[in-house]
Amino acid sequence: MIAQADFQIALPYPPSVNRYWRHYRGRVVRSKAADEFRNECIARLWTAGVPDQPFRLPCRLEVALHPPDRKRRDIDNVLKATLDVLQLSRLVLDDHEITELEIRRRGRCDGGALLIRLIQLEN
Repeated sequence: MIAQADFQIALPYPPSVNRYWRHYRGRVVRSKAADEFRNECIARLWTAGVPDQPFRLPCRLEVALHPPDRKRRDIDNVLKATLDVLQLSRLVLDDHEITELEIRRRGRCDGGALLIRLIQLEN
């Protein structure tokens, strides 16, 4: 498949899955850390200029993880929060639009970062 369009951005590193959700009065709710992550991502995406039209099927998502420290982390734990933010910002209509996914751990950096590249592919 040939790339038709792409969008790149650096986003903050998401909170761990253990810090993303909280139990409150018998319900599971997003934590304050999760809301702060989502708000910061949305602000960065809109400042960077989210395309007028969302990426559509098929598209490829490339994620480079730059953890904030040397703690052991599962790389798949950042995906759910990241995909939700891409959908919330209307960069993609739904994360099922992503047909190819590449995620790699890179060197750590202060505060951590996710380098995101979303590529629209031709059919």
